[in-house]
Amino acid sequence: MLGSTKKERQTIKKRFTCDLAARCQAELYHLYDRHCGSLIDPLHRAANGVREAIVNCYQGVHCEYRIKSIVCAGKERNYWLPDNIYLPSDFKLSGGEATVSKILMEKVDARLSDSVLEKTLLNPMTQKVESVNRRLERSLPSSANFTRTFSGRAHRAVYSVNHGPGTAIQELCSGVGSQITAGSCVQGPR
Repeated sequence: MLGSTKKERQTIKKRFTCDLAARCQAELYHLYDRHCGSLIDPLHRAANGVREAIVNCYQGVHCEYRIKSIVCAGKERNYWLPDNIYLPSDFKLSGGEATVSKILMEKVDARLSDSVLEKTLLNPMTQKVESVNRRLERSLPSSANFTRTFSGRAHRAVYSVNHGPGTAIQELCSGVGSQITAGSCVQGPR
């Protein structure tokens, strides 16, 4: 491992942890995009190859696994680490090959194992779920009964979370024929 002092080694360990989490999340997002999140068998097969590719990429072997990894091109100058914000581009895990591989595979399995993929099949994130709940509570307060407009209000709330409130309002207004001019702002009463 890089670093000559204890503080440098601790810093690199922290950065490596952040980088590994970012790499696993990037691979996971691309797996869901490629397999649409609902095809569990192809997702499991692809995740097995991705796990091997991540472990070997951090050990300096990029070329053999370029087909299995989605975010690492596996070429001499075009792989995960050069564009990385956490680690230097020449970063490589060293030590006992089997020991490092085993420990790293355990860490990668914490996010990309088959059991974890089954639990997060629809790729929910806590922040996104909480955001949808807050938006639904705002659009559908429990103090009022919206029998006729409930479905539309719920759909608008979810659309607003997915696309952002500004974009959602612009598209809603343009859909009914009332364009909002670019750069305009709302002014209160004078």
